[in-house]
Amino acid sequence: MKKQINIIDIKTKDYRQAYDFQRKVYEHCYKNQMMDALLFQENNPTITIGRSGTKENLLIDEKQLKNMGIEIVELDRGGDVTFHIPGQWVVSFVAHIREYTQFIHSFLRKLEDVIILVLAEYGLEANKNEKHSGVWVFDKKIASVGLSIEHGITRHGFALNVNPDLRYFDYIVACGLENVKMTSMKECLNQDISMDQVRQKIIEGFESVFDLEVHNYYDEKGALIDENWSEST
Repeated sequence: MKKQINIIDIKTKDYRQAYDFQRKVYEHCYKNQMMDALLFQENNPTITIGRSGTKENLLIDEKQLKNMGIEIVELDRGGDVTFHIPGQWVVSFVAHIREYTQFIHSFLRKLEDVIILVLAEYGLEANKNEKHSGVWVFDKKIASVGLSIEHGITRHGFALNVNPDLRYFDYIVACGLENVKMTSMKECLNQDISMDQVRQKIIEGFESVFDLEVHNYYDEKGALIDENWSEST
């Protein structure tokens, strides 16, 4: 029997708001008040720095970034520095990891497999890098992956560049990797790509790679979680 999950589209948010929401979902999963969930979000321009990251990978002064309306958020996920911007799907999988795999590395690689399947639907041949997490197309990085695990439950996931303004990545050493260039589906295909369509392809990719089926699909209004929220709402 396939494992069922919830899909929650939390729309465009400031990153801190979206992360606070993700923490609430995590807490409900930890208390077994809801099933595992896949969260979709777009974010206002934000630089996030993971556990292995450093502000030395910022190429512009913090004060200047703030004046540009760009927030900097330090996180508990793995990985280094990346940018979250409109036109990029940030997908977080809040999941009981042992129900999918015994090892975080294989879980992370499954996330990469989802991305590769999605890109293949658009005729893009993508690949992994054995030394670094993420997904590459034409020797450029198109998606970043980073996770955290607490009490056996994952948070975070991946960021896939669909139609973002890639100039934002000039402000950082992306993923802490010198000379790495970021790309997007739009740049690779030379056309705008439907964000809604990509979201659906991502869901289908998760269903295939993780052997899942969607139980409920919540939009922003249907996913307002408070202290009394449970699967029955």
